[in-house]
Amino acid sequence: MALATKAIVNIMRNWNGVIYLTSSPLGLSSLINSLTQPIHMYKKLAILDTFVDIFNIPIYIASSDLNSLGSSSVCLSSNIVNFNENLLNNYVALLLQSFYYCGIYDALIKLATGTEEGSEINKKSKFLLKKIMYLSSYLMPEVPHFPSLIKIATDFSPENQYTRVRPSLS
Repeated sequence: MALATKAIVNIMRNWNGVIYLTSSPLGLSSLINSLTQPIHMYKKLAILDTFVDIFNIPIYIASSDLNSLGSSSVCLSSNIVNFNENLLNNYVALLLQSFYYCGIYDALIKLATGTEEGSEINKKSKFLLKKIMYLSSYLMPEVPHFPSLIKIATDFSPENQYTRVRPSLS
């Protein structure tokens, strides 16, 4: 399982791999769809760990004000006009868009609200959803599925399609 994870992460670390795995129906979308299928929990955790590794990329998020750079930031050129033109940020935005296209938001929301509160799968799915939402808020023009996430969080009716499973005392 570790070799498969490493291979997927290495494929997703370049532009061609992202485009290839996103366009193939047996690629990224099948991995994301498997999160909602009844498979062993360790496989779901391995898939989530793979996705966390894919998004474990150091990116630079800052304002366009050059005076806001901290002493820990290293700037190779003093003629930087706009930090939004960072190629790595564009790559992460492509990753976010490809994961959105393959249905990651629906799968993570279903895992986060449909599993036992405090379980490992619940924590990892919430962590990944939080990371994707955070990156999306900085790198994309609008955060996809944010209104539906707010609706799910505030809807306590029994008709809600995503029902939270409470841990039992037995």
